[in-house]
Amino acid sequence: MDLTELRKKDAHVSGWVNFEGKFDVHINYLSKSDLQAKLDRCKKTKYVRHQPQDDIDVDKLHLELAQCILDWKGLTLSAASKLIPIDIPAGQENADVPCSDKNKLALLKEAYGFDVFIQQASTDLAAIKQETERKN
Repeated sequence: MDLTELRKKDAHVSGWVNFEGKFDVHINYLSKSDLQAKLDRCKKTKYVRHQPQDDIDVDKLHLELAQCILDWKGLTLSAASKLIPIDIPAGQENADVPCSDKNKLALLKEAYGFDVFIQQASTDLAAIKQETERKN
């Protein structure tokens, strides 16, 4: 039996995972080659003492990781205020934060650990499947 023949072609695998008990994120699975392609697009070369050194452009990486986030639920302004410093309008504590490109980038750039969580969760097929099965 050959695993390469059994591999799903153009398979879109996604699932819901929980971020630190605060809210659920619908995340797209990245294969190893997909992740490597994203990282390659984020590489930049700088020269130190005339020697090239590859580095990661963090802003580009955040843009790439934002594409892995399909949706979220349960993220309120109150929960967001525990992740990043924001001013909540009076009476709006329980208002849902929409899953927009701007909001994805704000969390990826400013919330400690969220970018690492997205990168790890998007490559953990077992966790995505397990969480999806648990919720069903």
